[in-house]
Amino acid sequence: MSAIEQFRSDFPNTQVCGFALYSDADARTLAPSFNTQDHLTRVQAEYPDDAKYFKWSPAEWSHEAYGGDCFNDLSTMLWNMADATTDNNFVAHRRLIFEQCVIALKKLTTTFDTAIYVFSVSDFECVEDEIAWVTALNTPEEAYEFRTWLE
Repeated sequence: MSAIEQFRSDFPNTQVCGFALYSDADARTLAPSFNTQDHLTRVQAEYPDDAKYFKWSPAEWSHEAYGGDCFNDLSTMLWNMADATTDNNFVAHRRLIFEQCVIALKKLTTTFDTAIYVFSVSDFECVEDEIAWVTALNTPEEAYEFRTWLE
Protein backbone atom coordinates (compact mmCIF):
# COMPACT_ATOMS: atom_id res chain seq x y z
CA MET A 1 0.00 0.00 0.00
CA SER A 2 2.91 2.37 0.63
CA ALA A 3 4.03 2.14 -2.98
CA ILE A 4 0.46 2.79 -4.18
CA GLU A 5 0.09 5.75 -1.84
CA GLN A 6 3.43 7.12 -3.06
CA PHE A 7 2.34 6.77 -6.69
CA ARG A 8 -1.01 8.44 -6.04
CA SER A 9 0.70 11.29 -4.20
CA ASP A 10 3.29 11.83 -6.94
CA PHE A 11 0.82 11.43 -9.83
CA PRO A 12 -2.60 12.44 -8.48
CA ASN A 13 -4.32 12.93 -11.85
CA THR A 14 -2.91 9.89 -13.62
CA GLN A 15 -5.20 7.06 -14.70
CA VAL A 16 -3.63 3.74 -13.76
CA CYS A 17 -4.57 0.94 -16.15
CA GLY A 18 -2.26 -1.72 -14.74
CA PHE A 19 -0.72 -2.69 -11.43
CA ALA A 20 1.67 -5.58 -10.93
CA LEU A 21 3.88 -7.25 -8.46
CA TYR A 22 6.81 -9.07 -9.93
CA SER A 23 9.51 -11.33 -8.67
CA ASP A 24 12.43 -13.26 -10.08
CA ALA A 25 12.76 -16.96 -10.86
CA ASP A 26 14.48 -17.58 -7.51
CA ALA A 27 11.70 -15.81 -5.54
CA ARG A 28 14.32 -13.53 -3.97
CA THR A 29 12.80 -10.13 -4.73
CA LEU A 30 9.46 -8.42 -5.08
CA ALA A 31 8.71 -5.07 -6.71
CA PRO A 32 5.68 -3.15 -7.97
CA SER A 33 4.95 -1.87 -11.45
CA PHE A 34 2.37 0.68 -12.54
CA ASN A 35 1.08 1.41 -16.02
CA THR A 36 -0.71 4.57 -17.02
CA GLN A 37 -3.41 4.82 -19.64
CA ASP A 38 -1.49 7.59 -21.44
CA HIS A 39 1.59 5.40 -21.75
CA LEU A 40 -0.37 2.34 -22.85
CA THR A 41 -2.29 4.30 -25.48
CA ARG A 42 0.95 5.80 -26.83
CA VAL A 43 2.90 2.53 -27.14
CA GLN A 44 -0.07 0.64 -28.57
CA ALA A 45 -0.48 3.32 -31.24
CA GLU A 46 3.22 3.11 -32.04
CA TYR A 47 3.29 -0.71 -32.08
CA PRO A 48 -0.26 -1.88 -32.88
CA ASP A 49 0.81 -5.46 -33.60
CA ASP A 50 2.10 -5.72 -30.03
CA ALA A 51 -0.84 -4.07 -28.27
CA LYS A 52 -1.50 -7.03 -25.95
CA TYR A 53 2.18 -7.39 -25.12
CA PHE A 54 2.33 -3.80 -23.89
CA LYS A 55 -0.88 -4.25 -21.94
CA TRP A 56 0.14 -7.42 -20.11
CA SER A 57 3.94 -7.08 -19.70
CA PRO A 58 4.86 -5.13 -16.55
CA ALA A 59 8.47 -4.77 -17.71
CA GLU A 60 7.15 -2.49 -20.48
CA TRP A 61 4.95 -0.37 -18.24
CA SER A 62 5.43 3.32 -17.60
CA HIS A 63 6.50 3.03 -13.96
CA GLU A 64 8.27 -0.28 -13.54
CA ALA A 65 9.67 -0.65 -10.01
CA TYR A 66 8.17 2.68 -8.97
CA GLY A 67 7.95 2.58 -5.19
CA GLY A 68 10.29 -0.39 -5.15
CA ASP A 69 12.05 1.00 -2.10
CA CYS A 70 8.90 0.12 -0.15
CA PHE A 71 9.76 -3.52 -0.84
CA ASN A 72 13.41 -3.48 0.28
CA ASP A 73 12.82 -5.15 3.65
CA LEU A 74 10.54 -7.76 2.10
CA SER A 75 13.08 -8.51 -0.63
CA THR A 76 15.80 -8.91 2.00
CA MET A 77 13.58 -11.37 3.85
CA LEU A 78 12.81 -13.26 0.61
CA TRP A 79 16.52 -13.37 -0.22
CA ASN A 80 17.34 -14.86 3.18
CA MET A 81 14.50 -17.38 2.90
CA ALA A 82 15.74 -18.50 -0.52
CA ASP A 83 19.27 -18.92 0.85
CA ALA A 84 17.92 -21.04 3.70
CA THR A 85 15.92 -23.29 1.37
CA THR A 86 17.48 -26.59 0.38
CA ASP A 87 17.70 -27.61 -3.25
CA ASN A 88 15.17 -30.38 -2.56
CA ASN A 89 12.62 -27.87 -1.24
CA PHE A 90 13.28 -25.00 -3.62
CA VAL A 91 10.41 -25.63 -6.06
CA ALA A 92 7.89 -25.93 -3.23
CA HIS A 93 9.33 -22.80 -1.57
CA ARG A 94 9.08 -20.81 -4.79
CA ARG A 95 5.52 -21.98 -5.43
CA LEU A 96 4.51 -20.94 -1.90
CA ILE A 97 6.09 -17.49 -2.27
CA PHE A 98 4.42 -16.94 -5.63
CA GLU A 99 1.04 -18.09 -4.26
CA GLN A 100 1.37 -15.64 -1.37
CA CYS A 101 2.21 -12.82 -3.79
CA VAL A 102 -0.96 -13.51 -5.77
CA ILE A 103 -3.02 -13.63 -2.56
CA ALA A 104 -1.59 -10.28 -1.48
CA LEU A 105 -2.18 -8.77 -4.92
CA LYS A 106 -5.76 -10.08 -4.96
CA LYS A 107 -6.46 -7.93 -1.90
CA LEU A 108 -5.50 -4.87 -3.97
CA THR A 109 -7.66 -5.54 -7.03
CA THR A 110 -10.17 -2.85 -6.13
CA THR A 111 -7.47 -0.19 -5.73
CA PHE A 112 -7.67 1.16 -9.28
CA ASP A 113 -11.06 1.27 -11.01
CA THR A 114 -10.05 0.36 -14.55
CA ALA A 115 -6.77 -1.47 -14.03
CA ILE A 116 -5.64 -4.97 -14.80
CA TYR A 117 -3.61 -6.81 -12.19
CA VAL A 118 -0.63 -9.00 -12.93
CA PHE A 119 1.79 -11.13 -10.98
CA SER A 120 4.84 -11.68 -13.12
CA VAL A 121 8.18 -13.44 -12.75
CA SER A 122 11.25 -12.50 -14.74
CA ASP A 123 13.27 -15.28 -16.34
CA PHE A 124 10.56 -17.84 -15.57
CA GLU A 125 8.16 -19.30 -18.05
CA CYS A 126 5.23 -21.39 -17.02
CA VAL A 127 2.25 -20.47 -19.15
CA GLU A 128 -0.10 -22.48 -16.94
CA ASP A 129 0.95 -20.51 -13.83
CA GLU A 130 0.81 -17.16 -15.59
CA ILE A 131 -2.72 -17.85 -16.83
CA ALA A 132 -3.81 -19.01 -13.37
CA TRP A 133 -2.40 -15.86 -11.75
CA VAL A 134 -4.07 -13.48 -14.20
CA THR A 135 -7.32 -15.43 -13.97
CA ALA A 136 -7.32 -15.13 -10.19
CA LEU A 137 -6.72 -11.38 -10.35
CA ASN A 138 -8.93 -10.13 -13.17
CA THR A 139 -12.36 -10.36 -14.73
CA PRO A 140 -13.18 -13.41 -16.85
CA GLU A 141 -13.01 -11.21 -19.96
CA GLU A 142 -9.54 -9.93 -19.10
CA ALA A 143 -8.39 -13.44 -18.21
CA TYR A 144 -9.68 -14.75 -21.54
CA GLU A 145 -7.85 -11.99 -23.41
CA PHE A 146 -4.62 -12.80 -21.60
CA ARG A 147 -4.97 -16.55 -22.12
CA THR A 148 -5.66 -16.24 -25.85
CA TRP A 149 -2.75 -13.83 -26.25
CA LEU A 150 -0.32 -16.01 -24.29
CA GLU A 151 -1.29 -19.32 -25.84
